[in-house]
Amino acid sequence: MTTTMLEVSGLYEHSGDGEKVAQTLRERGYGPVTVFPLTKERISRLPAGDQETARRMVGGVLAAPIGFVAAAVAVAVPAALVGGPLLAAPVALLFGVMGAVAGLVFANRTPKRYRHYQEEGGVIVTAACVEGGREEVVKAFHESQAVEVDITTAGG
Repeated sequence: MTTTMLEVSGLYEHSGDGEKVAQTLRERGYGPVTVFPLTKERISRLPAGDQETARRMVGGVLAAPIGFVAAAVAVAVPAALVGGPLLAAPVALLFGVMGAVAGLVFANRTPKRYRHYQEEGGVIVTAACVEGGREEVVKAFHESQAVEVDITTAGG
């Protein structure tokens, strides 16, 4: 019979709160317990609701083409009126590429709900535990004012 290892993660607004719960869990024998600063890379690994997941997928797929078309059309029409089609084509292409890049940057921004925690020096605390210890770890996170708690299979 194999033992399933779980990883329980809690998001904390302030690093001090995260450090306290990490120490408590270590004293109770859970481990490894790790405290990570809340960076954009770590935020992208946090669980997302259905609406946010859909926004990420659609935004990631459509951001570049929409940015390209919007910028190209916005610049091509005035350029065609001023300098004709020979001027409009390269200008539209240039601005289209810039619009595509801007679209990708916009689509990959930090979700609004995490920006505050990132600015306040928030942390993510993770603790490994076996299935039977899950409730105690989750309870410790909730009692220590974790903003969000998530459970995943360790390594998955």
